[in-house]
Amino acid sequence: TPAGGTWSGTGVTNPTFTPSVAGVGTHTVTYTIGAGTCLASVTSAITVNPQPTISSNNATICVGQSATLDATGAGVGGTYNWTASPTLSCTACQSAIATPITTTSYTVSGTTAFGCVNNATATVTVNPLPVVNAGADVTLCDQPITYTFVGTPAGGTWSGSPNITSTGIFTPNGTETSNLQYLYTNPSTGCQNTDTTVVTVSPAVQPTATATYSICVNNAAVNLNTELSSTPAGGTWSGTGVTNPTF
Repeated sequence: TPAGGTWSGTGVTNPTFTPSVAGVGTHTVTYTIGAGTCLASVTSAITVNPQPTISSNNATICVGQSATLDATGAGVGGTYNWTASPTLSCTACQSAIATPITTTSYTVSGTTAFGCVNNATATVTVNPLPVVNAGADVTLCDQPITYTFVGTPAGGTWSGSPNITSTGIFTPNGTETSNLQYLYTNPSTGCQNTDTTVVTVSPAVQPTATATYSICVNNAAVNLNTELSSTPAGGTWSGTGVTNPTF
């Protein structure tokens, strides 16, 4: 005051002061009014604070996982605000937990104690889970005959019964019904998925038949199921002179 004077100094285009022109630091600006013997002036000091460099980490996760995003750069007394998103745990926070189901970018704004603001972007890359198939359910008889389970993609591990190896070799050892899990990890992304198949081990069927039988060489052919009283029905006969079930 009074009005009508002119401003001068670094960053000044009367009467405007442009911080970006002046640059960071303290600048003296002068207000001059009058002329000749009435010329008078006064100075003011303007401090231009730096714009913060805000940053945040990126992250890579698998579908169903979460990632913590940490913003930095606002300094002591600074604050952070994330653009609102339903897949972020908070907005007015420095660290936010992101749970996207697809690759998503988030924007965070950092404000210093001096009120200077800048933004940063954080991207969470979401990798899909592998498609895993443990195969159809299987029923086996309780005999020590190995059965190999095959899961896809190849290279996973099996578990779920003390009678199965990690590579899928199952050896019956008593009756059981077990849920077998096939776990596969994608070597490119580290993402895992599982599938389950059921193995049922039933008691082995023990067939019975007449132990000895006598017949003349010139007799007509006979039905072994009838003559030898075989049980249970549905089996097959083999041996010299046998065309199942005829001898």
